[in-house]
Amino acid sequence: MRQTAFLLSFILLNIIFSCTEPTPIGSELLEEDQANLNFSNSIPVSAKTVEGTAIPSYSPFATFQLPTYLFGEIDDPVFGKSMASVYSQVSKNFEPPFSEGIFAVDSIILSIDLDSLNNFGSFSEPLSVEVFRLQEAMFNTSDYVSDRTFMTDEELLGEAIFTPSFIDSIEIGNYINGTDSIVTTVQSAHIRVPLQLEFGQELLDTALYASDTTFANFLKGIYIKPATSNGGLVSFNFNSSISRITLYYRSAQRDILYEYRYPFTVGNARSSLLVHEPEGAAISDAINKENADFLYMQSMAGTNIEVNFPDISGFENIVVNKAELELTVASEELDTTRFPLVQQIVASSLRDGELEVVDDVLAAILSTNPINTDVFGGNPVTEIVDGVALTKYKINLSSYFQTLLEGRSDPNILLTAGATQAAFYLPIVPKGNRGNTVVLYGPNHPKYAPKLNLIYTDL
Repeated sequence: MRQTAFLLSFILLNIIFSCTEPTPIGSELLEEDQANLNFSNSIPVSAKTVEGTAIPSYSPFATFQLPTYLFGEIDDPVFGKSMASVYSQVSKNFEPPFSEGIFAVDSIILSIDLDSLNNFGSFSEPLSVEVFRLQEAMFNTSDYVSDRTFMTDEELLGEAIFTPSFIDSIEIGNYINGTDSIVTTVQSAHIRVPLQLEFGQELLDTALYASDTTFANFLKGIYIKPATSNGGLVSFNFNSSISRITLYYRSAQRDILYEYRYPFTVGNARSSLLVHEPEGAAISDAINKENADFLYMQSMAGTNIEVNFPDISGFENIVVNKAELELTVASEELDTTRFPLVQQIVASSLRDGELEVVDDVLAAILSTNPINTDVFGGNPVTEIVDGVALTKYKINLSSYFQTLLEGRSDPNILLTAGATQAAFYLPIVPKGNRGNTVVLYGPNHPKYAPKLNLIYTDL
């Protein structure tokens, strides 16, 4: 019902946008129509940095799930400490692993593919990874959010130190089961974590493979966490065939190496744990402070920006042709060589007590995939203003502002570094698997304060 209502709303939005889209200069508007257009940027805009909230991290619906999962811990002087770790179920293979005989474990390796296009920060120092077994079950029929924790064993299952390389491939030699032949394959960059041999020995128990339920009761899942702070965040791609646990074992009768793979599948529950600690960083003085000098926005589950239009008197009887919120980047406050700017700001408002993206975002998403920045904006654009290069975000709020003037919308909107809601049309701009940040000038800035550029027609 909700999706049907949304599609009907989209059709109406197309009608609204076709009527309200501002006509470019140079078009053949009648002179009397041009004379009826008015412009204002005097509507007060209040804004503040607000704490981030837990965001969707797993859904039973594949289209709602994150495509990759951040990993790492960074300590930034502007935004403070941020940590990303991952809980995941593991599957057994389809075929039973062991025939009759006596076997001994040679090694057991956790390998995870690295997403070369979704990493953030610098990697001059190696990353440390620790792996633990889950004591608490995950369920692939449940929804999880980014602050959900699961009980784990205290004892380490495995650990490793690695320096990410996103262009170097790795040569892996694997025995062909039941022979003494080795096949060497070249695989994309990934991490390899040796796991405890005792764990591998437990996996040799053939009774564990009687059913998926039997195996899941034995191995509820694993927890992968960073052990130390570093300068960057990597992304794990669990959808790759490289990502798996591989058990290497030998036959006692013949000295031949075998392997058995435990894959990560689409049917596995998998959830990010995202933690932010802003204490001691520059951002800590701005959180929940009205009209501070700077506004701070983070991806992951980090801070958002709340914008308010406290006084819209005098504009009640108009038709909005275009309402565009303009925000300017405070570039002197950022080190964009480490963490790139937020690539897509998404605006949401309260509707029936729930936070939902504004209609302008929905129209932009459905007009093209990914989001059509010509319709909504929300992406960084550099302009030359008075001889100075400025990076700005221009966010189209035309439909939202019309409903605000009609008393049908809340005067507060929330700006986030990507989508925070789980919906079939939003995974293209997720907030939960990005590491981007941005600092913007606040309402007190004498020259680059946030402003609303309004083009309208009097009724």
